[in-house]
Amino acid sequence: TGFSYLFSPSPDKPNLIFIPGASGEATTYAGIALLREESKHFNIIGYTYNATVPASEMTDTLLREFSKEKLGASEHLLLMMSMGNTVTHGAMLKTLQNPDYEGLFENSHVVSVGFLFGGSSKFVGKPEFVPKLASKVFPPYAAIFDMMNPANPIQGAIAGNIKEINASTKGISYIQANNDPHVDLKASAGSYA
Repeated sequence: TGFSYLFSPSPDKPNLIFIPGASGEATTYAGIALLREESKHFNIIGYTYNATVPASEMTDTLLREFSKEKLGASEHLLLMMSMGNTVTHGAMLKTLQNPDYEGLFENSHVVSVGFLFGGSSKFVGKPEFVPKLASKVFPPYAAIFDMMNPANPIQGAIAGNIKEINASTKGISYIQANNDPHVDLKASAGSYA
């Protein structure tokens, strides 16, 4: 678990910090081609995490590691994919509740790709047997199904505090890649839901 450069860094480029999805691995097929291309313009810092631990532990670990590496000390681009959104939004929410982490993401220009409030989280949470069945069929991924489940208190807390989470950053752009009925496609002010 932790942050590392994925390509040789340069002091002349700003940082792009990438929080991956359910694999917990920054170099998976889902993002590596994009990151390789963006390495022409950014220092790419990838985060690797254990996606099999409880949801609260994922967010606490991200907070500790981000703080320890002082990644919020200067302006940067923070790119999150899929479940990485939920983990990071959960961490951002905790910065609003814990003075030790206050302002940790205030230099983050955030791009959120494939957030899980609707779409896939709907599938995971309903019908209710899906999370229980999935954790039995795919035991290593039980924590992933728990994190994505809209019944998880972290999901509800994020949804109820999305405005405050956004205000704790330089701004968040949401990109939903699927046909999610919770996204207002006519909105022009960057609103979600």
